[in-house]
Amino acid sequence: FTPSGRGTPKSGRRSYLISSSRASGILVGGLVVQFIAIMTVVIMVAFPVPVMIDPVLGSRVHLIRWCEWTPLAGFMTLMTECIDAPIYNGSRLTHDWKAKFFLAANESLSTLCGLFFPFCPNAFTWYVVMIISCVTYTV
Repeated sequence: FTPSGRGTPKSGRRSYLISSSRASGILVGGLVVQFIAIMTVVIMVAFPVPVMIDPVLGSRVHLIRWCEWTPLAGFMTLMTECIDAPIYNGSRLTHDWKAKFFLAANESLSTLCGLFFPFCPNAFTWYVVMIISCVTYTV
């Protein structure tokens, strides 16, 4: 920067600390998540949506919420994993993309199990779905 602290950097490069014409992928991803969450609330307020009763717990299950949470859980997990620093494998820095996508897919699968709970006809199938959900969450 100039000695007075104002202006452009001396190297002629534009500073991206204060203003930028490019939006970060994390920022865009976060805004997409917030937009989907807001639209889900709008849909729940403005339109009739299916609500089921969980046969084991007896609680109300808003299916549209599970339809929202399933993709967003995987997406948010992937974004969180991608913020992590790259791994040095001896010759270069790299990301373990397969592990990141596997973890995000398992998070989505675990969340998807929540959508199936009200459709379980008995306690046995409910417990099987719960075990699958817990196993995919901990993998």
